[in-house]
Amino acid sequence: MSNNAIQHFEKSYEQLTPQEQDLIDNCNYSYIFFKAFNYSQTEPALYRKEDFYKQPQTTDPNELATIQKGIEQVLACKGLCSENPFMNLGVTGFSQLMTLFHYKSIQRKTTYRFYIGEQKGVLDAITFQHVVDKNELTLYNFVCS
Repeated sequence: MSNNAIQHFEKSYEQLTPQEQDLIDNCNYSYIFFKAFNYSQTEPALYRKEDFYKQPQTTDPNELATIQKGIEQVLACKGLCSENPFMNLGVTGFSQLMTLFHYKSIQRKTTYRFYIGEQKGVLDAITFQHVVDKNELTLYNFVCS
């Protein structure tokens, strides 16, 4: 793990609410943070070549751009609570992002007519499980309607 990654994590962590810091401390978010940091330092094709599951599997430029938006949000520690969810990824993009980190969805709770400021949409609270170590992580994704 590079010093740059650790410094970036500490800087992002300091910007969080105490509730979000507790969530990070008690889940596996740091794992996806450092995976996202590594992804941000290379090209998707090179990352795929080194990844055990050959992620990301997509080569579509639009899908890769959405994954990149998700990477940027992970590096800002988004998605830990309904007040600070992932945004502008859609359902498929969010799924592809989490697949990149070797997580699969195991439970989903959807809140309809959810507002973030003036934006109306759908908020998904999705519990993911890591495909190898079985650690679970619940994250929030907002999809505008």
